Amino acid sequence: MTIPNSKEWGFTPLFQDGFSKIKYSEIPKQVYSHSSPNMNVRDFCLFDLKFFTTKKQIKTIPQNKELVISHLTKARHNLEFYQLNKGYHKFNDWLIVALYYSLYHSALALITNKNYSSKNHYATILILIQEYSITKDEARLLNELSINKEDAELYTNLKEDRHNASYATDIKFTQETIDNYESRVLDFINKTEDLL
Repeated sequence: MTIPNSKEWGFTPLFQDGFSKIKYSEIPKQVYSHSSPNMNVRDFCLFDLKFFTTKKQIKTIPQNKELVISHLTKARHNLEFYQLNKGYHKFNDWLIVALYYSLYHSALALITNKNYSSKNHYATILILIQEYSITKDEARLLNELSINKEDAELYTNLKEDRHNASYATDIKFTQETIDNYESRVLDFINKTEDLL
């Protein structure tokens, strides 16, 4: 899979290299087995979106500001749970889970704001890629308010760690990892609120 440059796309994708952290194991086999090995990221994203729409994992919904606010409220609620429990280092695995779901509900708020509903975590990031790519001029104006490559990598890394925290039998998350995620998730939630 090749990463197209901004000239190929005609705009600068904010998640330009966000796919580098998405493993093929996270992509349903039906999707990548039918896609071309020469497919660029934008086409792959559109192909996947079509797949998830067909499987009714993605739906368009009417504008619903109450649902957007509810997702943001849930993101803050999960973050509050994290903050109340972050002193209990014995449970770092559950702190990862709380941080991930804070991030995930922020992402759901963003896609709901664009009139989408998602029942799949991978599909959610695809919608973010599609809906929150901006032009070069917009990038200059919105620099800090934009969803960027690091945000995509945060989502995919934390998603993987959340999976490990939920299902692995060992406890392997350091305090440094927790602190790093805490800061980045809080930044993402604040950015989401500023965008909405």
